[in-house]
Formats: sequence, C-alpha cells, structure tokens
Amino acid sequence: MRDYAGSALMVAITTLVGIGCYAASAHGAGQRDDIQSMRRQLVSDVRAIRDLEAELRTRARLPQLERWNEDVLKMSAPAAGQFMRSPVQLASLMTPKAPADSGPRVQYAVATEAPVEALTDTTTPKLLLAGFTAATPSAPAAGEP
Repeated sequence: MRDYAGSALMVAITTLVGIGCYAASAHGAGQRDDIQSMRRQLVSDVRAIRDLEAELRTRARLPQLERWNEDVLKMSAPAAGQFMRSPVQLASLMTPKAPADSGPRVQYAVATEAPVEALTDTTTPKLLLAGFTAATPSAPAAGEP
C-alpha cells in the first residue's frame, strides 16, 4: 500500500507541475498577443500621424499653390461641356440619394423633342418634364401686372 501511495503522490505532483507550466505558458501567450496588438496599433497610429502631417503640410502650402496656379499654371475646374454636350445631360447621370423614410419621388428627364440649342444653353438651366416641351416665358400683356 505504501508503494501505491508514493506513486500516487508522484503522479499528483507531476500533474500539478504540468498544470502550473501550462498556466504560465498560457499567460505568456496572452502577454505576447497583447504586445502584438499594441505593435499593430502603434504602426496604425504612426501611419495616421504621417497622413495627418502630410495633409497639414499641404494645407499650409495652399496659399503658395494658389499663387502658382494664378501666375503660372492657370488651371481651372473642368466645365460640364468637357464631359457632355450640356450641364443638364451631365446632371442627369447623377441619381439623387433619397432618404429612406421619404415618400414618392418626382423624377425629371430631358425631353427628346427639345431642340439641341435648348439643351446647350448654359445661361439658364432648364428641367423639362418627360413628354412636355419647354415653354418660354412671354412678356406680360399691356393690361396685365
């Protein structure tokens, strides 16, 4: 019986030492994961800082860039005519985002019967209801206000 007690004691001690080593190893792995997470966060923060510094440098140089553009480069924003025949055609490519809780929408389209001159007039944009022709405003009669 004494031989069994000694063997059981050795098995129990070995089991406890194994559990203790496993717990220490798991704790070390958790610490390594935390360190890796902090390193990833540090790299992300360094990239964000670099991006913000670049934006700050660009914004600080904006007056100089504007002066160069006015004096030398003479660049300007593209006009609608560079993409389509008229601003109305360009605007018709964009679909407005309607709020989710809105009711029915009114949709406008360019009438195909309208002459090309009406579509290329950039002084006053004209929206035509589909199926209707454009009515030009007439001058009031002599007796009308």
